[in-house]
Amino acid sequence: MTKTKEQQKTPNALKRLKTNPLLESFQVVLEFFYGKVELAVLEKFSLKGLDKFDVEEIKETSKRLSLKTSLHDISAKELSLHHFPCIAMDSNNKAIVIFSRNGDIFEIQNGYHNKKQKASLKALKRFDKIITFDKNKVIDKRLKSKNKNDKSWFYNIVFKEWKAFSEVALISVFINLFALAFPLYSRIVYNSIVPNFAIDSLYVLTFGMIMVLVFDTILKTARVNMMEKISTKISHSLESELFRKILTVHKEYDRYMVGTKVNLFRELSSVKDFFANKIPQILDVPFFFMAVSVIFMINPVMAIIPAVGATFSLLFNFLMQYPLAKLHKKSFEETQSRQGYLVEQIQGDEAIRLANALPKKLHKWNRVLKHYHDIQKDMAFLNGISTFISQNLIQAISMSTIIAGIFCIHDGTLSVGGLIAITILSGRAMVPVMMFSNTILKYRQIKDSLESLSKYWNLPTEEDKHIEVGVGKAKGKIEFENVSFSYPNKKGKSINNISFTINEGERVGIIGQTGAGKTTIQKLLTGIYHPSEGQVYLDNQDISHLHPVELRNNISLMPQEPYLFSGSLKENLELSHSISKQEMTKLLEQTGLLDLVKKSSDSHSLDVGERGENLSVGQRHLVGLARALLSDAPILILDEPTTGLDIGLERKLVSHLNSSLKDKTLLVISHRFAALELVDRVILVDNGRVVADGKKEDVLKLLLSKGES
Repeated sequence: MTKTKEQQKTPNALKRLKTNPLLESFQVVLEFFYGKVELAVLEKFSLKGLDKFDVEEIKETSKRLSLKTSLHDISAKELSLHHFPCIAMDSNNKAIVIFSRNGDIFEIQNGYHNKKQKASLKALKRFDKIITFDKNKVIDKRLKSKNKNDKSWFYNIVFKEWKAFSEVALISVFINLFALAFPLYSRIVYNSIVPNFAIDSLYVLTFGMIMVLVFDTILKTARVNMMEKISTKISHSLESELFRKILTVHKEYDRYMVGTKVNLFRELSSVKDFFANKIPQILDVPFFFMAVSVIFMINPVMAIIPAVGATFSLLFNFLMQYPLAKLHKKSFEETQSRQGYLVEQIQGDEAIRLANALPKKLHKWNRVLKHYHDIQKDMAFLNGISTFISQNLIQAISMSTIIAGIFCIHDGTLSVGGLIAITILSGRAMVPVMMFSNTILKYRQIKDSLESLSKYWNLPTEEDKHIEVGVGKAKGKIEFENVSFSYPNKKGKSINNISFTINEGERVGIIGQTGAGKTTIQKLLTGIYHPSEGQVYLDNQDISHLHPVELRNNISLMPQEPYLFSGSLKENLELSHSISKQEMTKLLEQTGLLDLVKKSSDSHSLDVGERGENLSVGQRHLVGLARALLSDAPILILDEPTTGLDIGLERKLVSHLNSSLKDKTLLVISHRFAALELVDRVILVDNGRVVADGKKEDVLKLLLSKGES
């Protein structure tokens, strides 16, 4: 029995489907909400791969598809109308989908390819966990306008760990109680043990103190370990979300330089470290009140000294935060400018060398460094003053305690042991106060970083609108209807009121002078930008309502300047999914890269270098072409496909493509006539308008006649 075309293309995917009930159940749920979602589309959402698709993958994919998920530890008996449809799981990770309930009879589907059936409550007894889905709430939330200073993205992730923070708070209570032990131990020793030489009592008391120290060490170690785990978890979540945000922010709103985006990770790390490190210090603040209360019980007058010292410390650091905050804001701006300039110069080092521009660039770099270091010097000076005054304040409090204690001893209201205990308690009580004062000092600085991150975090992304999946495999019809587009911060329209239709399986060339709007058409079709006016349709569906993942799963693109990542040739081809060695060889032969691989001793592991610097311009374009062909989408866009190729390779490539692009809709954007051998129809674009559209021979003849005239 012969396999269908679809089966031949995805044997591994079908195999994974049959062995992963959870994945099959998720497909059933997506079909309920959106219609059939291709397995190839789901693979583009998966972080671990379809063979490792689990509950976390469901949560992550659902989030990107505007579905809210919740995991519940409940049995089928507890299910009600608002739970449906849901995925029910047992302890062995077997999964089914439950659609409805009528008494003790449930409507279920066991597997993607099976039909719905009835099942009794008894049959579902082994399922003890369910995943529920809610569509409307998430969409409503995303449709609301975003406040650029909204910091909920950060606090939501941090407060997810509230249980862990509660445990840390409980441990902190015991640590602070144990901190009272040594001052009280000293008081008892000097007041009772020393005058009476009560050695037995000393041994018992010392043994108890040793036990307190042991437990104190255990609890402090546990707190450090717990905070490290919490910090790592929060850091991973934040950095992962920021990485996703950078790669999904809508291009129309993204004005940030590469270096500035890189610097966002440093700022995020500083914000995370501030909250992770300061929370234990804030939790220790109640110890100050505990210590002052104990001092008050020993001698009410002596409690005034640490109270006054704490008030002065807090007031001083509160006032110091204003000049430091202004400096930090300048420092933050200079750091971003410095980082952006540095990355840009490193990326363009070859252009600097060829233009002999090193002196000019170095002079500007030195100016940037001078501004940055001047601000850092002023910040270090103010921080140093704050530190020195805080240290001297603790010594002043200890001196004041001793002096006041001497008078109290003389008046008979305080014992020597009491003075020693109060001295220790006063010093110990000021530690959390100083830490909290430092937190106040740093908060204004960290607030600027958080606000800068929030401005970027709240930029619109490609997935923020009301978009859906379920289009499936496109047929390949493309339509531009009265489309106009202007690039951000640019006067005039890149394309102006253009309209054309490309039918399924048609081969069309788009030609025109540099800056005519050819590449803009490609960017609008792939969803990188959205039209300022008009609509772009794929199979009669407005692409602005399609999920970008599914849209791009139906469109393969060879860009004008393919970007290659540091690594092997194989890794650069398998950006989204892996292929077999046989498929790889066929692809290399088809694109003309096979000769390059044969000459290399590393074969498919050939290192392309950073940004593909080990390859020629033409070879980099061939890698871009191979990527486009690999995805096997129904629509193929080739933007200057023969750039950098010699005439022989150009002809060979065109011949290969002609024989392998059957049943695909093809768009070729090119200045060179050789690439137009692939097309039957040509659209001529000039100054953002379509000035000619027809058979290739007719349009080229018109173009040549204009050139002669």
